[in-house]
Amino acid sequence: MNKKDLPEIPIHPPGLLSTNPLMEQELKLENPSALKTSQDLLVVCEKLLHKKGGFLSSEKKRQKKALESINQLIGRLRMDITFSKQHPNTADLLLTYLAKVATAYPNWQDVYMFLNEMIPDFYNNE
Repeated sequence: MNKKDLPEIPIHPPGLLSTNPLMEQELKLENPSALKTSQDLLVVCEKLLHKKGGFLSSEKKRQKKALESINQLIGRLRMDITFSKQHPNTADLLLTYLAKVATAYPNWQDVYMFLNEMIPDFYNNE
């Protein structure tokens, strides 16, 4: 799929929006394990971007953990057969789902910008 044809995670202006409880509830009902995994992914990517971590945390370990979290999310999303069939391209699958997550949790702009850049480069050929 051409990179320009892929959806993008919406980036909301900082501080204007807060958690959308209706979208959060919808995501919980649709696929609770994917929602939990996506929340973990946001935290992992935040740590990667801002070089946060424990005493023994290195850039390489944070990168590995981010890729593992994305791969876990792919697995959770592939379990939802209907959603998975609608989005056979892995980048499309991830970006479409994370766009919903961004509607529920709009205040992770830096992470969403990072994922908008990274996902098409790493997962668009699958």
